[in-house]
Amino acid sequence: MNAQTLRVLVSAVALSLLFFAVLMGVSMASVMFNARWSPDLVWFPVPVIAILAVAVYWAERRWNIGLTHPAGMPWGRVYAIGIALTVFGVCVGAVNGVFTGKIRATELYGGDVSPLFQITYAFLMSVFAAVLAEVAFRGIMQPRMHTVLGLWPTVLTIAVINLLAHRWGPVRRDDAADPPPRAASGRPGSLTPGSFRCGFVSP
Repeated sequence: MNAQTLRVLVSAVALSLLFFAVLMGVSMASVMFNARWSPDLVWFPVPVIAILAVAVYWAERRWNIGLTHPAGMPWGRVYAIGIALTVFGVCVGAVNGVFTGKIRATELYGGDVSPLFQITYAFLMSVFAAVLAEVAFRGIMQPRMHTVLGLWPTVLTIAVINLLAHRWGPVRRDDAADPPPRAASGRPGSLTPGSFRCGFVSP
């Protein structure tokens, strides 16, 4: 690996992480400002969605991150692949919870806010972070890395960086003293890990 290749790789990682960190920080500042000054009035989705829309549009215009529909690719196949990958991820998480007793719980806002605020935060910020990560890692980092690395080295490198960038908490643990995992219906032994209330995994 020569110096030019190293510079391209470092700049790709730095630019992507900076893009993600700045936009996530600005969005979280909006959430915290809402929680501090008007916790019963949930208005933070407006600036958060606006930030995401403007950032994605700007990144597409600036770097051509690949938001255009691939030529010759049917829409049905695009949706089928996306849904299949989502279902696969949920199944892996459920099986992991059954065999290890640990699951990834929904991350809630830590302040004293209303239930509506918590539900909105849990849903919106999960979607926001996922879309922003796709733009940063797949849209900005991947094309730059691919100019100096092959396809699979690029994919594997980004997968490792993406893995290391994730926060690994909160986690619910089902100890021997706890009841077995229950689904929303309350049936013990379900493959759905943990009991869900309004879409949240109970801590």
